[in-house]
Amino acid sequence: MHGFESVLYMLLGQVICTPFAGWAADKYGRRPTSLINYGVYAVLETALVFSRDYISFVLLRFFVGVARQMMNSAFYVLMMEWIPPSRRGTWGAMTELKYATGVLLITLMGFVLQNWIHIQAFIAGLSLCAIPLFWYAG
Repeated sequence: MHGFESVLYMLLGQVICTPFAGWAADKYGRRPTSLINYGVYAVLETALVFSRDYISFVLLRFFVGVARQMMNSAFYVLMMEWIPPSRRGTWGAMTELKYATGVLLITLMGFVLQNWIHIQAFIAGLSLCAIPLFWYAG
């Protein structure tokens, strides 16, 4: 698979679902929206390890983007509601630090593993291991 196409389909899912992410978080609650979409995200990441044809890969990457955007949007707003206004800028910047650290970690794993199936398995494993942490944090 080409890296550009892989990212394109995930970002397309994120862009398309962005208006619905806020609506779902407002209608069903931020915590339930975050938790449900994190579970969906972990399942889809695991399913990507086993995708062997192009169509299933594209569809799974698209829906990974949808779940990721809905999860991140709901959790970010929930976090900002919990934090006092004087500290929101600091915590908002820290969420970007988390993202940058993740990008660096995936880059390192890409260098070490050098096979997209193994890299995807690593991401899926981290996602599954983080479910209890995400439940507690939400």
